Amino acid sequence: MILLTDGRVMAQEEATPHWYALAPDSTGSYLNGTWSPLADISFWRRYYASGVLKDGRVILIGGEQSGAGGDTNRGEIYDPVSDTWSPIPSPPGWSQVGDASCCVLPDGRFMIGALPSPSCVIYDPSTNSWSPAASKAVQSNEETWVLLPDHTIVTLQCWAPYQTEKYIISSNTWKNEGALPITLVDPVMHEIGPGMLMYNGKVIFFGAANRNGFGKTVIYTPPSSPTGTATWTAGPDIPKVGGQTIVCNDCSASLLPNGKVLFAAAPYQFNNWESPILFFEYDPASNTISQALTPPNNGVQLYWNRFMLLPTGQVLFSPSSNNVQCYTPDSGPEEAWRPTISAVTPYGTPYATDYYLLKGPRDVQRGAYSAEMSLQAHSTCPFWSETSKCPNSLEIMFRKTQTVIFCPAGR
Repeated sequence: MILLTDGRVMAQEEATPHWYALAPDSTGSYLNGTWSPLADISFWRRYYASGVLKDGRVILIGGEQSGAGGDTNRGEIYDPVSDTWSPIPSPPGWSQVGDASCCVLPDGRFMIGALPSPSCVIYDPSTNSWSPAASKAVQSNEETWVLLPDHTIVTLQCWAPYQTEKYIISSNTWKNEGALPITLVDPVMHEIGPGMLMYNGKVIFFGAANRNGFGKTVIYTPPSSPTGTATWTAGPDIPKVGGQTIVCNDCSASLLPNGKVLFAAAPYQFNNWESPILFFEYDPASNTISQALTPPNNGVQLYWNRFMLLPTGQVLFSPSSNNVQCYTPDSGPEEAWRPTISAVTPYGTPYATDYYLLKGPRDVQRGAYSAEMSLQAHSTCPFWSETSKCPNSLEIMFRKTQTVIFCPAGR
């Protein structure tokens, strides 16, 4: 699932080239939203690199499994305005892309890592071309890449020697980021769990390895400068459920508006993914993990899980089926996290305003309308809700009519 900049959620039908979009209703509700078909991609693909570009288009490349063969190197870009797919060139010299690790860089370019080698390449949408990036120390296959505010990317190696690396975008260099205090990567499957940048500036990584009967976590504290070396500390163990060791191999996580991290996990099984899918929340304030509510559609192997954080603060969950559940967390964001808008500048002609640019201490995305903005109200207790079968945008609520609009990224 992919959140478009106009507020719709784009989703691929499993093992087909068909795509659909979930649009919220006029009040911003996705539970009461509507699914509609989108243009088909040229061939079906599963497990690929993807991202939303700065102009609102969606890039997909690769596919561990696909109608073009295993670990395909072919890619396409989707334009949500024209509802069309267009092919892009393959990285020069790359016969495979598969389920490559990837990241949309702050300047709008798109970076991926190679499966069989430490090589990396960067796609520039302005020129529709690829260029070499610095190589890692080891191949990036199965890695989790996390983009940080200081314009670096941090990752844990899923292949020996199982250390850590950081990519410094400004200098196009990878550096060793220090040794881990505990083992997170499953050395048999070469799998790891998700990583998540939190509001406190730290990153939590969730482990796939069974270490002394527990799944583990580590906390990354960034250095004071991009070229410095971070501090790694052991986080809390993932609690056992029914006496079973619980791990996060190849699964999803989402940062909630209340600052907690919702993540999927499952019982440990040697050299395999177990079921059912279980749900937990990590609370950085107390540095604890607790089990969350379980939706009724969780009875599949862990790797089938898909999360999508919505502009409402809710999280969609799909086990790669048409049964999509929506999680509503308890409480909302802290007042200190409220964005500050220092200026609203109109742009257009002398006769009409085309859009307004909102400015603040951080980059604030461009909105197509002006309005009083209000935080969406959240329930005081978490629950799962079923949606219809099946934050890159600015959400604005008109208080008088309770109508919600989503303002897409400009071209």
